[in-house]
Amino acid sequence: KRLLSLSIALSFAIASMAQIDGDYRTKTSGIWGEAGTWEIYNVDTWEDATSPPIPVGMLIDNTITIQAGHIVTLTATGTQLFFPKLTIENSGDLFISGTATFEHYSAVTIDGIFVTSATVNVDIATGSMTINTTGLVTIGGSLTNSGTSGVDGLIIKSDENNTGSLIHGSGTPAATVERAVPISSWHFVAPSTTGVTPQNFYIDEDNAAWLTKWDESAGDWEYFVDPLTDPLPLGSGYSYWWEDSPAKEMTTPGTVEFKGNLLNPDGTYSVSLTTTGTGETAGFNL
Repeated sequence: KRLLSLSIALSFAIASMAQIDGDYRTKTSGIWGEAGTWEIYNVDTWEDATSPPIPVGMLIDNTITIQAGHIVTLTATGTQLFFPKLTIENSGDLFISGTATFEHYSAVTIDGIFVTSATVNVDIATGSMTINTTGLVTIGGSLTNSGTSGVDGLIIKSDENNTGSLIHGSGTPAATVERAVPISSWHFVAPSTTGVTPQNFYIDEDNAAWLTKWDESAGDWEYFVDPLTDPLPLGSGYSYWWEDSPAKEMTTPGTVEFKGNLLNPDGTYSVSLTTTGTGETAGFNL
């Protein structure tokens, strides 16, 4: 567990508009504060920027985009900066360090890499941060979600190929965490948020699902049956199988959603060790 001295807050809030004059996008890798890194949208065309995107004076609906293949570094030196909508495309990278307070009055969408130093805190204010399936986010400082959007303010997406990644120094913000699950096979699973019950694993009313927990002393799997509404404890894993209704003939994975506060994995967990188990499963804990 890391103990961090944190001096920057990065906040996000909602805005959503189509491309407009004053939007910025990268034209190459480089330093955020250099005009040569950027293009600006002006009267239906992209042109070389004469100055970098500066928070003061930008409209709330302006978009700043880190394009695919571009790496941008930002060293903050102010006390409070305001940025509009931020999009990081797949294989685009943004690295932030320095000492300032960031207020993002827009939605943040991450398909690439977003990294902050240990002195950067992120607070999702009244808006949203969406980490799509290829998004990799590492926040060196704390992560909070103080806005009114609740679990919809921070979303980690998942599909059959990838799941978004979030690593942060501290904090247990409200979030929605998706997990795509291929049909007709067993999977090891564990809750990502508070408030998860066995009922979360019933993806819709037509599917058949089985959730089991390992009983070390008996050396066997134990199926969950009614009631299915008791919260699953932190630090325990389960085995999960689901298959959809034959009438739907689904071949793509279903998606389990965990909605609550992100779990803090730090803690002390008890394990059992008996001599009743045999073979490869003797002493197995999940």
